Amino acid sequence: MSKILSALVFTAVTLSTSCTKIKNEDIPSRRVTSALVSGSSQTLLAGYSPQIDLMVAFLWPVSVSGPSGHQALVDIITTSRTLQSQKSEFLKKRAALKIEYVASECACLLDGICSGAEQKTDLDLCVDIEDRTAAHDRSLAQIYTLASTIQTRVTEIGGTWIETNQDFPGAPRSQFNPLRPGLTLNVFGKSDGVALSYEPILPIITQQSGFELYRFEFASKVLPQSKFKIMVTPIQDEHSLLLQGELFLLDQNDQILRQGFIYWEQLKN
Repeated sequence: MSKILSALVFTAVTLSTSCTKIKNEDIPSRRVTSALVSGSSQTLLAGYSPQIDLMVAFLWPVSVSGPSGHQALVDIITTSRTLQSQKSEFLKKRAALKIEYVASECACLLDGICSGAEQKTDLDLCVDIEDRTAAHDRSLAQIYTLASTIQTRVTEIGGTWIETNQDFPGAPRSQFNPLRPGLTLNVFGKSDGVALSYEPILPIITQQSGFELYRFEFASKVLPQSKFKIMVTPIQDEHSLLLQGELFLLDQNDQILRQGFIYWEQLKN
């Protein structure tokens, strides 16, 4: 999942003191060639788990003032870069450990799952691989604390954090299938401490500069007579699929009340 969060298009936020804006060119982005071309994503998405592994979503504040507000924006971007880098390395190492496990025929040596054609006999090596894998998996929790850091900075400048499965770890995971049943958000925000969920939402698929754009619209359960609009582009990576883009809160006349960003990641099967 290389360049996971740095690829996101951060909505420009006005700094009321200097009247300057965070511009898109200030944010490092993926090369557009990594996005899925029109007509290809429904086929390629079939190779990924429908479960959403990680989702980050928030609404920017209407405005931010002063040097501290600007620093918070910088911190969000910097932390995003760190998160994407560490998660990418995590997935690469996990894949390497899996290859080593298979090559050493550890399923047979450790679990008795054998085909009869095995030749490897190094049980100690398999135990070592298993131990290293367990330790590596535990490190993921530390990586995900970076999402909490982003949340803190977002709320400090008056933004709105949208709770997801990371905030309600016991809830069923949200899922996305490009065909039916579409996007199922089992956790997307909260009310009175209770997670809010949204029924399967079918995407409207359009083209933007030759690449696919997925649009989802659904009524908000928090603000009456308003709705969310999600616009994301699927981007394929070595070990995962990233759907990234913009999040909007609209009124009943489709006027923008707030805007922010969203991304989610789905791992290879």
